[in-house]
Amino acid sequence: SRSTCSFIIWNYNNNFKDNIWGSSDASNASITEILGINDNNLVILGNEKEKIKGIEYTVLRGKLSYRPTCCPRCGIVNENYDITKNGSRTVKIFFNRVNTNPLILMVKKQRFFCKHCESTFMAKTPIVDKGCFISNDLKRSIVLNLCETKSMDLIARKHYVSPTSVA
Repeated sequence: SRSTCSFIIWNYNNNFKDNIWGSSDASNASITEILGINDNNLVILGNEKEKIKGIEYTVLRGKLSYRPTCCPRCGIVNENYDITKNGSRTVKIFFNRVNTNPLILMVKKQRFFCKHCESTFMAKTPIVDKGCFISNDLKRSIVLNLCETKSMDLIARKHYVSPTSVA
């Protein structure tokens, strides 16, 4: 009905942006679902707009932490706190656009220390490959664009990455 539609539009205009982008009522699940991020260990903490090299980005800040089951180097099972938290490191992950702005996810990734083999490692996430700063979602989008007859420079500009990242 018309009144229901009017309420939905009012609710969107007055609540949606606040609830999704920064209100204390914001649900981490809603934000990650909208962005297609499938990692239960990632918590979105906030967002802001930031101008980088003349381009306005939407920057989401998040934290990635969990209790590892075993050490990736020596394989010891983490039963008696053989693996401890050992600080964190902030990494930058590029995503597809949100509205008209490209999206950067600044993730504070947990570092771990294995007491058994004395090695350190970082928390892993399925949204990006190890050592890479371009999300798997953005890579898929680039590959789909490569299937069309477009130049690599155009695809790189469209996705806010370097042409060598597209090649």
